[in-house]
Amino acid sequence: FDQVNERSSLKHLITSSTTRSIHPSAQASWAAPAEPFVKINVDAGWRKSTCHAGASIVIRNFEGRFLGAKSVDFQAENALIAEATALWEGCKFAKEQGHNMVCFESDSLELIKSVRGSFDRGSWTLYPILTLIRNEQRYVEECRWNWTSRNCNQAADHLASLALSRRSTEVWVEWHPTSLVHILCKDGLPCPHHA
Repeated sequence: FDQVNERSSLKHLITSSTTRSIHPSAQASWAAPAEPFVKINVDAGWRKSTCHAGASIVIRNFEGRFLGAKSVDFQAENALIAEATALWEGCKFAKEQGHNMVCFESDSLELIKSVRGSFDRGSWTLYPILTLIRNEQRYVEECRWNWTSRNCNQAADHLASLALSRRSTEVWVEWHPTSLVHILCKDGLPCPHHA
């Protein structure tokens, strides 16, 4: 009985510590990356009825300063493909902006697990996009892949919604979209100021 009880306690301890590390508190907010990294939050929105998708990328530095953002619209066969496409777009945008120490964050746990793992462990439908992501990864010196809660990914979530409704590609460098001011300030980090 003691061995069974001990195993059960150990299993509970492992499960709860793993859960905490994978699933941060719902009350958490965006956190800046360690210096000298930039953090690139990505997200996607997807409409099942039309297969229309919108991806967004938001880049901030280790001080929380806004460095750039991009929104893109495209077609995707499912939500996971849309999330993966958002990550691929984020990789390309990082390269375009010259960032080589990058921490990517997405609120798609399945996507992050697939990117971190080997190709044979991920979803086969993601294979083509995972290949594109890995090809872009060659252009950065160091790359990290992190899952974050939707609460910590609000800026990217907001721009993904805009991409779905606007159906166009938009890029913001140095100056943020005005609709992000509230979210950036809520994150408790420096908000960019217009001259």
